[in-house]
Amino acid sequence: MSVVVIHGSPSEPSRSSALAYYLSKPLEQQGITVHHVTLTQLPADALLRTDTAHPKLSHYLELIANASGIIIATPVYTGSISALTKALLEIIPERGLRGRPALAVASGGSVASVQAAEHALTPILRNLKATLIGASVYSTASELPSRKDSNGYTLDYQFTETLTERLDDALEHFVAQLPPTHTRSSTQQHAWAARLAL
Repeated sequence: MSVVVIHGSPSEPSRSSALAYYLSKPLEQQGITVHHVTLTQLPADALLRTDTAHPKLSHYLELIANASGIIIATPVYTGSISALTKALLEIIPERGLRGRPALAVASGGSVASVQAAEHALTPILRNLKATLIGASVYSTASELPSRKDSNGYTLDYQFTETLTERLDDALEHFVAQLPPTHTRSSTQQHAWAARLAL
């Protein structure tokens, strides 16, 4: 079983990528293979031209085709997600995520953009027939402050308790929608679902 985690930020480190790595660790601990796809790995010109014959884009689409679910972690700029983030999803064939869970998480400067990622991503994911995991998780800069070195370079990000609670809850819903594996039996799967129904 594998999960593809899409990083929508063109830079590393970034708040949205910090969200992506936070969510991927528990998945890996459960024996799930996690493939991280970053914008720096893919040619922007081929992506914007939807040149799916390009080897790197072809490999990306193969990962998506074989994934049991996807996580999209994106920054929000001026009230919307980036064009390249949208392009990464829009090159996936129509209905290409049918029956598979999709979780969206986003980071932005303030609460003013809290609905931006959801409004931008939901129509795309619905067109791909993904199983949407409730509302997206949005984090502000104050919920995910950076820790910098003496030169002002970002070392990492500090998660507030309220943010980790929202992320953990969203991940529980996501995992409950994944098919059973050798490390998580069908009985455990039903237990997750029952817990979430309470």
